Amino acid sequence: MLQRALHKPDLNVPPDLPPDIPTAAGEDALVGESAAMQEIFKLVSLLTQNQMTVLVTGETGVGKELVARAIHYHGNSKDEPFIAVNCAAIPANLIESELFGHEKGAFTGANYRRTGRFEAAGQGTLFLDEVSELPLPLQSKLLRVLQERTYEPVGSVKPRAVQARIIAASNNDLQAMVEEHTFREDLYHRLNLVALRIPPLRKRAGDIPLLAMHFLRR
Repeated sequence: MLQRALHKPDLNVPPDLPPDIPTAAGEDALVGESAAMQEIFKLVSLLTQNQMTVLVTGETGVGKELVARAIHYHGNSKDEPFIAVNCAAIPANLIESELFGHEKGAFTGANYRRTGRFEAAGQGTLFLDEVSELPLPLQSKLLRVLQERTYEPVGSVKPRAVQARIIAASNNDLQAMVEEHTFREDLYHRLNLVALRIPPLRKRAGDIPLLAMHFLRR
């Protein structure tokens, strides 16, 4: 899929890419002039021209959210919301309501209707960080969202349309998790339509001077 995307004739890739790509006004930028980062910049440029689901992987701290923000803020939906969710930081019993929202009276303590992150993202981007931490029942629900582009808030039987682009990220090896039966194989393939692997800084030492200059200018 990655190679096919790179060679689509209707996608125009700038021949000379800058050593950094701003991720939003006043925020950090993706920085690097190594071959690995130039490849990332090229893919970001391609992905701003469509709404494909993207899976960003790499070690903690390599800038996976920066990549997601760059794709969003340089695309046609840049004026729409960018909603980031850390799936590892939300308790398992709350994650469904957090993502899909709930209706008043859906469960004990649901005294009001809650807007979920899918609804809040609107026609923008929903960034699911550490998607590997989703419990298996929620993985099934996310799979349905990707297949049918609809979801149901907790306590509702009325489907809601999903308009947001979904970008997922993980620092775990999802392929290994599939083999261990801790991550759904069908969900993995749905998320992995386009894969971006962000290399750690130790594997692109040539970017260190540029990064140092970038941080000194801040």
